[in-house]
Order: sequence, then C-alpha cells, then structure tokens
Amino acid sequence: MDIYFPREDSELILQNMRIPNGSRVLDMGTGSGILAAEAAKTAAEVVAADINPEAVREMKKQDLPKIIPIRSNLFQRIDGEFDVILFNAPYLPGQEDSIWSGGEQGRGVIERFLKNAGSHLKRSGCLYLLISSKTGTDETIELFRKYGFNPVIAARKSLFFETLVLIQATKI
Repeated sequence: MDIYFPREDSELILQNMRIPNGSRVLDMGTGSGILAAEAAKTAAEVVAADINPEAVREMKKQDLPKIIPIRSNLFQRIDGEFDVILFNAPYLPGQEDSIWSGGEQGRGVIERFLKNAGSHLKRSGCLYLLISSKTGTDETIELFRKYGFNPVIAARKSLFFETLVLIQATKI
C-alpha cells in the first residue's frame, strides 16, 4: 500500500489548522506524517494513526518527540479524548481500493469516521476534515450534523478539476 505524500489538500490543512499549546492531537490517516509533525511543534502529544503499516513504520523510523505512531483502522485502536483531530480522509468517489477512494460517493470512510469521532473529541475540541467538491460538500456537512457536530467551512482551494474544502467542526 502506498504512503500518501503531501499535496494541495495537506497544504490547505496546514495553512488553516490551529493547534493550541499543550494540546493532545490525533492525526487520523497520518500518511507521510506532515500534519503530525507540524502539530507536534505546539502540542504536548500527537497520536499519528494510519491503517497502512508502511506509514506507521516510516513514522516510527523518524522517531519524532511527542509523536506516537499507531496502526489503526479509524478509531479501532485509539484511546482517550483529543483537543484536536485532523483527518485528510480518502474522499474521492470510487471503489475503496486506493488511498484516495472514499467509497461509492466518497463519503463512506468519512461517515465511519464521524460516527465515532465525537467520543474522542473533547467538549471544547476542534475537528478538521478535508474533502473534495466531488465528495458532496452539502451532503458531508449533513453527516457532521447527523453525528453531533457544528461544522463550518474553514477554507476552500479551487484546483483545475475540483475544489478542496476544509471543514472545521466542534461538538454540538
């Protein structure tokens, strides 16, 4: 399985995420670990989770202070609550057989994530999730509401073939 390396979507999250000093952060689907490494600059602890064993192995090799690499299928092996949860989710419509594919409409992985994210986000916490316009922005916003979040669009970036949308959410 390939490791997801930073692209425009990772950059959009990096430019807009806010990591409070001393916070506990979860970087779900860490891939290359770029978001985890940036979060670790101010966070007390960053859990860098990925289903891909290669991504976790690479994070462990980097031996970055404050970053705990964990192999997990979404929240399967994640304990506790976090001040910030980051997720550059697989969001493109299609079969779930690549690092970009989020299921038939692109929201399959996102819905499974949101279903459990609330029990891992502190009441005062913030969740950042990146999607594509191909995923269905309105439909994804509705999923956030369905699972008890108050979502807002934090940023957009238009590309040749899609618009990237960063959704920021808190618990209702």
